[in-house]
Amino acid sequence: MSRVLENIHFNYSTEDMIKGPINSSSSSSPECLQSNMFFTSETMRTRTYKKRAKFIRKVTCHICSDTANDHIHYGAIACYSCRAFFRRAVICNAEYHCSRDKTCFITKETRKHCQFCRFNKCLEAGMKNTWVMSESEKREKKEKIRLKKLKAQQLLDPENGVKKSSFTPEWDKMLFQNNSNMHNMGNSTYDMSFSIFSKKNTLNTFSEEYRNCYGHYRTSHIIQDCFDSGMSFNKMEIHLVQEMLYWEIESRKKIPLNSVNMKSFMEYSQLNEPIPFEISLSGYNTCVQRITMFMTKINFFAALSPEDQKKLLLNNVDMVVNIKTARYLHPNNNITEQFEIINGKNNSEKSCTTSPATSNNVYYQEIFKNPWCSSFEDKTQYKALMKAIFDLEMDEITIILLIGLTIFSTTNCVDLDNINLIMRFQDVFSHLLYKYLCSTIGNSSTFLLFPKYINILAQLEEMAKTILNKRLPF
Repeated sequence: MSRVLENIHFNYSTEDMIKGPINSSSSSSPECLQSNMFFTSETMRTRTYKKRAKFIRKVTCHICSDTANDHIHYGAIACYSCRAFFRRAVICNAEYHCSRDKTCFITKETRKHCQFCRFNKCLEAGMKNTWVMSESEKREKKEKIRLKKLKAQQLLDPENGVKKSSFTPEWDKMLFQNNSNMHNMGNSTYDMSFSIFSKKNTLNTFSEEYRNCYGHYRTSHIIQDCFDSGMSFNKMEIHLVQEMLYWEIESRKKIPLNSVNMKSFMEYSQLNEPIPFEISLSGYNTCVQRITMFMTKINFFAALSPEDQKKLLLNNVDMVVNIKTARYLHPNNNITEQFEIINGKNNSEKSCTTSPATSNNVYYQEIFKNPWCSSFEDKTQYKALMKAIFDLEMDEITIILLIGLTIFSTTNCVDLDNINLIMRFQDVFSHLLYKYLCSTIGNSSTFLLFPKYINILAQLEEMAKTILNKRLPF
């Protein structure tokens, strides 16, 4: 989770985060999209780093009291002489003997007089035999590092079997132009009026088929106000967000909730009675199917190997379920709005957080009734997570960007084939989320609010781990 916050670099654009080529052979986009237009493989980071001044604090060696660097050697703070002595003793499996009473006083001047007492002093200071690597172990470690780097290079090298991006030269040219114009988002004087689009031609840059396909977003005040506010999203970023919004709603339309269960939801909500487990489970399964469809339509996800796709789905789908659950169960949603969300109706024209509850609606307690989880602590943790998401008062764009963050989370995944590429994809969404917040609430407010989103991500990851480990039923 902290890696996401650390990787918000504010002086390069989103394309700079995607240095390697992406397999954009997926046909997930609507037919109206001419090509899978994402990030160029040749765009590189241009950030410059200032060399850190070299300063190492000096301390006293815990073995001989000589001057030592403030650094742990084999488990203890030791000078270079004692470190080398301990390493030789362990590697050679040396047997030392004391000619006195085994209580020799070890100092800088006497440390060579009694090797037995010096070695024991090393052990007493905390140095561990198991921390010393033999020459063969060192070579093995270096070889593993070399092979790992080689594998990463091969995965990102178009000449080694990975398909090139389907970017056209025109798009590449535009990206390079945008990179040279990007402003530093970390600067308090960041010019939020900068955009590659003017207010007049924001949506006119897309083809007529594209604008017709995304007509409900084109007329949405959320997207339109976002453009008109001088949002600094470039064309590729707008395309990505638009496509994700489109497929998120389409997944709800194409995989509807069972009509019988829908009727039961309505009846139990009107009676303010807990919803039976079987109905809740059916709703959960439908949600998982929708998320699976949605994720496979996103080109970033389709660019990954089938093994990585499966691992991300298995480990991260519950996080997306929880985000969607919080959107559905938001206290300000009335029953009509809740079922519009379930059915995939377009609710982007009015925020789901501003409509008062005008009739009976489905509440948290009606779905997650006792005992729905393994312990009281788990239930408390889940309720806190739901409240934290409610309190963010997210709109459709922040929801979709938070979903992007969770989809590419690697915290609960092991043995991923291309973890570096997945982490770069997650960086894209953290960068987009920060840019969007800056454009809507300003830099100062974003500086305070953005860490809350990262904290939500950590809570989602922790809850997902709990669910994976305990397989919590509803």
